[in-house]
Amino acid sequence: MKYSVIFIMSFISFGASACFVPPKGLIEAHNNQFDLLVLSSLIIAILALSVRLFYQKSRLWVPAIAVLAFGYFPFILFNLESYGIIGPGGACGRPGMVQVGQICLGGYFAILCYELFKYFKFRRKL
Repeated sequence: MKYSVIFIMSFISFGASACFVPPKGLIEAHNNQFDLLVLSSLIIAILALSVRLFYQKSRLWVPAIAVLAFGYFPFILFNLESYGIIGPGGACGRPGMVQVGQICLGGYFAILCYELFKYFKFRRKL
């Protein structure tokens, strides 16, 4: 047991890093990656709304509320990370911004998957 813990801890230590001065251009790269993730999540959210609009216009409010409700959580995280309240301390760049973008993209992708599931279920009944 003792050796397995040492073995696992040795692999976990490779993922840990701290830097005092971020490499040049890393913060800008993280900001660009965040912008790309948010743009992709916006496109996916519009696609999810379009899928529902295509087959059931009267219940378009369901994915609209889901998109708005899920967008609220990443927005709060974005503001808290921007003010420096949360986020990985001592890490290089702005990985918290990238994580907020990934949360937003993952949530909207889950909404899109749900809408596609409902669409195929609706098409199968026809």
